[in-house]
Amino acid sequence: MEKSRPIPLDSMQSGHHLPQFLLQEGGAWIALGIILAITAVLYGFVRHSTEEQVYQRFLYRAEQERSTLLFRLHAHAQVLRGAAAFVEASDKVKRDEWQSYVRNLQLEKTLPGIQATGFALMIQPGDRAAHEQAVRREGFPSYAIKPDGARELYSSIVFLEPFTEVNQRAFGYDPHSEPVRRLAMTRARDSGEPALSGKITLFQENDGQPQPGFLIFMPVFHSGQPPTSVEERRAKLRGYSYAAFRVRDLLGSIFNPGNKDVEIELYDMAVAPENLLFDSRLEKKISTHGRQRVTLPIEFGGHQWIAELCSSPEFDRINAMALPLSVAIGGILSGLVVFFWVLRNNDYRRRITNYASRLSRNEKRLRTLIDTLPDIVCLKDGAGRWTEANSTLLHILGLSETDYRGSTSQELAASGKFDTAPLTLLDASDEPAWRHGGRLDEELVFRDHDGNEQVFDIAKVALFAADGSRQALVMVGHDITKRVQVEKELRSAERKFRGLVEQSLAGVYIIQGPRFRYVNPWFARIFGYESPEEVIDRVAVIDLVAPEDRQKVADNVRRRESGEIAALHYGFTGQRRDGSKLDVEVFGTAVDYEGQPAVIGIIIDISKRKQAEAELHRHRMHLEELVAMRTADLQLAKEAAEAAYRAKSTFLANMSHELRTPMNAIIGLTHILSRRSTDPALSDKLGKIDKAAGHLLCLLNDILDLSKIDAERLKLEQTSLRLGGIVANIESLVGDKVAARGLQFELDIDPQLAEARLLGDPLRLQQVLLNLVDNAVKFTEQGSIAIRATTVAETASTLTARLIIADTGIGIAPEAQERIFSPFEQADGSTTRKHGGTGLGLAIVRKLVRLMNGNLELASTPGEGSTFTLTMVFDKAAPGTAELPTEQTGPVTKDFTGKIVLLAEDEPINQEVALELLQGLPGLVIDVADDGAVALERAAAKHYDLILMDIQMPNMDGLQATEHIRRLPGYATTPILAMTANAFAEDRARCLAAGMSDFIAKPVKPELLYAKLEQWLATKAESA
Repeated sequence: MEKSRPIPLDSMQSGHHLPQFLLQEGGAWIALGIILAITAVLYGFVRHSTEEQVYQRFLYRAEQERSTLLFRLHAHAQVLRGAAAFVEASDKVKRDEWQSYVRNLQLEKTLPGIQATGFALMIQPGDRAAHEQAVRREGFPSYAIKPDGARELYSSIVFLEPFTEVNQRAFGYDPHSEPVRRLAMTRARDSGEPALSGKITLFQENDGQPQPGFLIFMPVFHSGQPPTSVEERRAKLRGYSYAAFRVRDLLGSIFNPGNKDVEIELYDMAVAPENLLFDSRLEKKISTHGRQRVTLPIEFGGHQWIAELCSSPEFDRINAMALPLSVAIGGILSGLVVFFWVLRNNDYRRRITNYASRLSRNEKRLRTLIDTLPDIVCLKDGAGRWTEANSTLLHILGLSETDYRGSTSQELAASGKFDTAPLTLLDASDEPAWRHGGRLDEELVFRDHDGNEQVFDIAKVALFAADGSRQALVMVGHDITKRVQVEKELRSAERKFRGLVEQSLAGVYIIQGPRFRYVNPWFARIFGYESPEEVIDRVAVIDLVAPEDRQKVADNVRRRESGEIAALHYGFTGQRRDGSKLDVEVFGTAVDYEGQPAVIGIIIDISKRKQAEAELHRHRMHLEELVAMRTADLQLAKEAAEAAYRAKSTFLANMSHELRTPMNAIIGLTHILSRRSTDPALSDKLGKIDKAAGHLLCLLNDILDLSKIDAERLKLEQTSLRLGGIVANIESLVGDKVAARGLQFELDIDPQLAEARLLGDPLRLQQVLLNLVDNAVKFTEQGSIAIRATTVAETASTLTARLIIADTGIGIAPEAQERIFSPFEQADGSTTRKHGGTGLGLAIVRKLVRLMNGNLELASTPGEGSTFTLTMVFDKAAPGTAELPTEQTGPVTKDFTGKIVLLAEDEPINQEVALELLQGLPGLVIDVADDGAVALERAAAKHYDLILMDIQMPNMDGLQATEHIRRLPGYATTPILAMTANAFAEDRARCLAAGMSDFIAKPVKPELLYAKLEQWLATKAESA
C-alpha cells in the first residue's frame, strides 16, 4: 500500500492544494499561532540587523573623531619638528627670530587651540648663573630659573609665544623639575620623536577656572650629524621645542557644538574620575549617555589616552528606525487577517500563498530549534502515521537514517532495520490517549546498547477535528534520568538513615507543641512502651518527666521552639510508664518540621552511669583515706631517709677530715725532711714516702668523689673555660711522665674550638681528661698518646665538641670493656696483674661525664690500643665572662719582710708542719694560736697582715673566729685563708660565707701554700 504523506509547502505556494486544517475553525487558530511565531522571529532578526547598522554608523563616526584628534596632534608635532629644525640650524637663535618664526606660522588660524609654543633650554648646574645673567641683560632683570633649589640638571623656558602676560608666568620655569613633564622629556630625548605628557595643570593657568592641560615635547640636538643612538641623543641634547595646551580650548575647537553625532569623554591612561581630560557632554550640559558607546585608545608620542565615545541625542533620534516595530505590527495584523479570512471565506486561498512562502523559508529555522531541544518531540496524524519527530527521539529509536514520515510504527518495525522494543513502548499509550481525549502523562524507560537507562516524562495530547474525528497526536517527552537517579539515591539514603535511627541505642524524638510527633523504638523502650505508636501523638511530653523537673523541661522546649536558643544539652529525671524514675540526658536542636517550629534531639538513659558515678565516689572517698595513711607512712620513710642521708654526709665529712689530717702531717714532714736532707739514700727513701703518700691521697680523693657523686652532693661549677687552656694544663702535668716512658705526645686541637669561650666546670673537666690520659700512659709501653678535639655542631647558643684520647697500648678485651667503668673493677683483676690501681678512675670519669650531660664511648682492640671518645654539649659564655683563675705554683720570689701572719691550728703535728713551711719564707713573722678563741684574742691585741685559719678547733671553731675577727677594727679586708681537712664544696662555701678570703685543702701542697701567701699578701699591700 502506498504511504499517505502530508502535502508539502511548495505545492501550497503553487496553489494546487490547500491544507484541510485551514478550512476548519481549529486550523485558523493554528495558522494564527504560526504567523505570530514567525513574526517574533522576524522582529528579532530585523531589530538585530537594524541595531548593527546603527552601531556601525556610530563606530564610523567615532573613528572619524579619533582620527581628527590624532591628525591635530600630528599637525602640532609637525610644527614642533619645524621649530626644532629651526633651532638646530643656528648656533644661537635670538628671541626676535623665534618670535618672527612662530608668528609666521599663524597657528591661531591654522591650528587653533594651542596655548603657547616655546623652547626649553637644558642647562648644567655650573652654567646656571651665567645663563640667568645673560637673559637679564636682554631686558628681563628679574629673570631666574624656577622653582629655586639645587638639582642635577636644569631646564628653562627661554622662548614662549605668544609672549602674553599669562604666558609670561611660565617664562624661566624648569619643566624638568616636575615628574610628569620630566617623564615626557626623557621619552622624547631617548626616542628622538615627539612625546606627549600626562595630565598636568599649566604653569600659566589662571586661578579662576583652571583646565586640565598637557604638553608635547620635541627634542632639539646640537647642530651636526644627527644622533643615531640613545647615548648620542643624551650627549647632544640641547633643549626642547614644545607646545602647551589647555584641553578644553584644544578639544573645543575639534568637538565643536556643530558636532551633533558623537559625544566624547577623554581620559589620561585609564578611565578614572581623576584622569578626566575632557567631557563634551559637560560642555553642552547633557546629563545622559547615548544609546551607542565605544571605548577607543589614542596612542601618540609614547603616551595613551582613552576616549569613551557615546552617541548624541540627535544621533539617536535620527537613527531610531521604525522597521522592527513595523514588522511586529505587520505580522500581528497579518495573522489576524489570515485568521478571519480562513474563518469567513475559502476563496481567500490564493492570498495566503505569500505567507506560505514565508513559512517555507522559516520552516528550517523552526526545525533546527526543535532538533536542538534536549526533549523528545513527536507528531502523528489521526491514523497513527508519523509526520514529525526531532533528532533526539530519532537517535533514541535508531530512526536517524530512516524515512519515517507517513509510516506507522508497525510498518517501521516490520522493516527489521532496528530494535522495535522502543517503538512498541512508545506506541503502547497512543490508544489510551485517544480514548482519554485530553492530556495523558506517563514515564517511559529506554535502554541503549550498553544497557544504560534513560527515563523520560511523556505527555501526549490528542487533537480532534470539529466533527470529532482524530486529527493529530502530539507527544513531548522531558529527560528526567538525573532526577530519577537522585530520587532513588534519596530514597536509599532515607531507608539507610531510617534504619540507623530505628536501630539506634539512643532515643530519637521530635517534639511539636505538647506532644511527640516522632519517637524511635529505643525511645519507647526507655520509657516502658511496647512500640513508638503508643507514644506518637498520644503521650504528652510532660507525662514522661518527673514532677520536680517538669517546669525546667517545659521552659527548655519553649525556648528552643521560639528560637531563643538553637540547641541545648542538659539532664533531668524522667518518669516511665509504670511511674518509676530514671536519669536521662538530652541533646535537642530547634528545627522546622512540616512547616512548623519543632525540637529534634536524642535522649540517653544515664541511670546506670549515675549509679556507677555514685559507686565511684564511694570508692574515691575510701581511696582518699588510704592515700592519707600511705602519705603518712611515706613521710616517716622520707624523714628516715633524710636522717640517713645526713648521717652519711656527716660520715663523709668526718672521714675526709680524719684522713686528711694525718696525711697533711705525712706529706708536710716528708717535704721538710726532703728539703733538709743531703743524704742521697735518705732522699730516695723520702721520695718513696712522698710518692706513697701521694698515691694514698689520690685514693682518698677518688673514694670521696665517688661517695659524693653517689650521695648527689657533687655540684658542678658553671664558669667560663677554654678547652685550649685545659689541654695545655694536662700537657704540662703529664709531659714528663710521657717523656720518661719514651712515648710520643700528639695534640690535634681545632684552633677555633681551642679559643672558644664556653661554660662548664673546668676543674672537673680537667680531672676527667687527666684521668683518661694517665690511664693511657699507664697501659702504653711504646708508641704514642694522642689528644684530639673537633667541633661536631654549633648553634647561636651551644657548641658540641668531641674529645678523643687514643693510645697504642695493650688494649682492653671486649668482655672487660663495660666492666672497667664499674667501681673497684679493672680489666685484669687477677692477683698476678701487671698494672696496679684501685679501679675507681674510670667509674668516676663516667659519672662525671654524665653529670656534665656528656657521653663517653670506648673502642679498643687488644694489642693495638684504646680510644676514648668524649662528646659534650657546652653553652657558650656571654662576652666579657671572666675565666676561673688557675692555681699558680712555683718558687717563691717575694720578700715578706715586715709581714706578720697568724696561724690558728690546734693539732700539734700539723701546727709544727705549717710552722716549718712558713719559716722557710724570707722575712715572714709567724704567731701561733691553739684554737679560735686564742686567735680572736691575738687579733684584737695585734694587727696581722694575713691569718691562716683551721676550721675544726676546740673552744671556738674557725668559722666563728672569722666572723668575730671581721668585726674588729681594721680587719674588714684582711686576708683570712681557711686551711682545713674539710675539703667538700659545701665546706668551701661555708668558709666564704663566714667571711674568709680563700680556701686551702689539707694535705697542704707547699707550692700552693706559697703561691696563696704571695697572692694575698701582695693584694693586701696594694689595697693598703
